[in-house]
Amino acid sequence: FDRAFLSLPEEVLVTVMRDHQKYFAVEDASGKLAAHFLAVLNTDGDRDGVIRHGNERVLRARFNDAQFFWQTDQKIPLTDRVEMLRNVMFQKDLGTYWTKTERVRAISTALARELEQAGVRVSSRVSIAGMFALGLQPSGSKDPFALRRQANGMIRILAEHNLPLRIGEIVERALTQYRACEDLKSKLREIEKAPEALAAFFRERLEFYLRDVRGIAYDVVNAVLAAGSEDVVDASARAEAVTAVRPTEDFVAISTAFKRIKNILRQAREGGKKWPEEFSNSQLSESAEQVLGARVVETRAKVESLHKQKQHQQALTHIAQLRPVIDVFFDKVMVMVDDEKLRSNRLALLATMQRSFSTIADFSEIVTER
Repeated sequence: FDRAFLSLPEEVLVTVMRDHQKYFAVEDASGKLAAHFLAVLNTDGDRDGVIRHGNERVLRARFNDAQFFWQTDQKIPLTDRVEMLRNVMFQKDLGTYWTKTERVRAISTALARELEQAGVRVSSRVSIAGMFALGLQPSGSKDPFALRRQANGMIRILAEHNLPLRIGEIVERALTQYRACEDLKSKLREIEKAPEALAAFFRERLEFYLRDVRGIAYDVVNAVLAAGSEDVVDASARAEAVTAVRPTEDFVAISTAFKRIKNILRQAREGGKKWPEEFSNSQLSESAEQVLGARVVETRAKVESLHKQKQHQQALTHIAQLRPVIDVFFDKVMVMVDDEKLRSNRLALLATMQRSFSTIADFSEIVTER
């Protein structure tokens, strides 16, 4: 095709060739778009070039149309087009694209100010909240407003640009915009249920991103999200840390031990047993539980410090090093003894371990055997 068309944006030319004509675009050695295209034929050949010339003629006409619209569209700046959105309906209950634009502008400005303080400049948009407030969330294979795709994009932007924004905060900013619209109050019947529904929705999208986009094992994803899914960047970092230490023998053993801890606490709770928030060192009578109690206090301080510094892999390494003393504890100490004082203190010790060392991941979710 005529090289003069290369003055158009590459995206325009490729879209015409790929989506309209089903041609292959061609790049030169430097990666720039070349003035050629490839078409696949279901015939033995085109010795006289009739088919080739026909395809060139059709593509030239398509490019001329694209050039006309590209030049015509640029005559009106995008900022001047905003007023035109007053006449374009976004959704019958949520109003026009103009009202949507105003909501997005307010949310974007607030987020940009917040991120600017963290040394990042960005604009973002949230339109999913309004659909959930109307009760129009995706269901099964039905997603007429492509909310899953939009949410996937948000998750990816937050994760891959390391943006320090929490999903709940973004959602709340968006819902606040809708709550302020008096004419929408009667229509947003699900707005009070929206925060919980949106939290579950974005958790599902984050799970999809970590598992299907990043390729992280499903049980690692489950373990990490069980410890929190609000901070996308942090969840991604925790997933990478768990993936890195998972192959070690100590980590596998610790995961098995935490399954046992979880089961003991669950059975004790179902049996009506109670225990204090913190265990008492003075009430640890057996040598094995005294050693474990001391190591738990020591390790908890290190893990909390490393967790705050986002050094998740180092924190997991410290937790895994508890394996020998935990093994000895379960080998030498009976937790569910008749003595209520001893039993409740031992249960408190296990509960402290579960609470203190599950901030990065819920180890009981890790699959340790086939």
